[in-house]
Amino acid sequence: MTDLILDHPTLTARYFYPWPNRFDDPFYVQGDGFRLGCHYRHISDDLPTIIHFHGNGETVADYLGDFEDRITGACQRDCVNDLSVF
Repeated sequence: MTDLILDHPTLTARYFYPWPNRFDDPFYVQGDGFRLGCHYRHISDDLPTIIHFHGNGETVADYLGDFEDRITGACQRDCVNDLSVF
């Protein structure tokens, strides 16, 4: 069998899909034939940046707000920048 069941169009159309969530001021990373929508919470050039990649079916909008506050404020003050890539 050369075709895997996970590659069947009926299955992939339901499990691997772009979610229509939107968020303000996206930051885009361009590549050869693709564009990643990102959110960059920049606090200071002097701080390191954590890059967060999502799982399947998640979007940047799922991680804004409380999650982002917990990441950037993990050391009891704003100590890192956060780049969420989806």
